[in-house]
Amino acid sequence: MSGWKLFVDDERDPAFLVHLRAAGERVDADGPWVVARTQSAAEALIRARGLPDVISFDHDYGPPECGDGHGLARWLVEQDLDGAVDLLQLRYQVHSRNPVGAANIRGVLDGYVAFKRRP
Repeated sequence: MSGWKLFVDDERDPAFLVHLRAAGERVDADGPWVVARTQSAAEALIRARGLPDVISFDHDYGPPECGDGHGLARWLVEQDLDGAVDLLQLRYQVHSRNPVGAANIRGVLDGYVAFKRRP
């Protein structure tokens, strides 16, 4: 992998992950993290640096023009289909407090990886 971690959230900082881990959630909280506040900023970082070792997703990135975690997950699938990344190598977690949004992110990524692994 490329030796970096991506935290995508419009408001919170990676210290939020330490809080979640202290509360008993199973998250990778160890930094350092590169922070992106919008979907387009996350996409630009991935284009420039390659697929990170881990992505920590929020779902809601503010106004609609800022994108969201579900859109970022779909973009990652498109990048895999184009051969730009290999999602079989991706580790990710969802730190969003939006349960429907979190399920949508997991559904896109887990569903695609399961499809890709089929014989």
